[in-house]
Amino acid sequence: MNDSRRVLGFPPWVWACLFAVTTLAAIFVPPPVGIPEPTQETGMFQPPVLVTKTDEGYRIVPFDERGGKSPLWSVSPTVTAECKVDRTIGWSAAGFGAGFFQNKCRWNYRLSAVRFDANAGEKDLWMPDAEATNLRPLVTTELNRRSGDKRLGDQFSRFLDAGAERQSPSCVQNLIVLLAWILLIPLAWIAMLPGIATIKKAFFKRDTVTTNGSN
Repeated sequence: MNDSRRVLGFPPWVWACLFAVTTLAAIFVPPPVGIPEPTQETGMFQPPVLVTKTDEGYRIVPFDERGGKSPLWSVSPTVTAECKVDRTIGWSAAGFGAGFFQNKCRWNYRLSAVRFDANAGEKDLWMPDAEATNLRPLVTTELNRRSGDKRLGDQFSRFLDAGAERQSPSCVQNLIVLLAWILLIPLAWIAMLPGIATIKKAFFKRDTVTTNGSN
């Protein structure tokens, strides 16, 4: 093996094997599982937001005053997640894809309420969805009251309207794809070495001829 073609001390066949193995791993690696759900909206409901029924509708019950209240519901967000993973290898209508994964997730939220007292039966364990949805102004006001200048109620209201959406290329799989691309560098250098040597030889001869002609 010609030592002049070694890169970082390794012969070309080592780089070729590493590239082949890494490329196969990058092509057939399973897609990532998705993106963790945002947690800020669930943290808004600690301690639980409790409501009880009155003649006029519903009212908030402070958590430390919940004893003896019935019926009593705990209001919380229910989430529906829609996640997908995009990946393009090679040319497509959108351009060239280098094989990297792109995680995209969307979360849609709605209010739900479950009985929080001991007198609930299976039939009336959950508040009807329409009634839970109508609790939105009450819940928004309560969250704003709890959070002061942070206005968490207004933030949660925006979650209900628009949901949450995130996308990220961060995953272990993309590190494998990146490694495969990086390993192209020593292979490209090895492939160019003969041409570089030829160019150097041509320039060396030219300099020699020029020097001899000057003498």
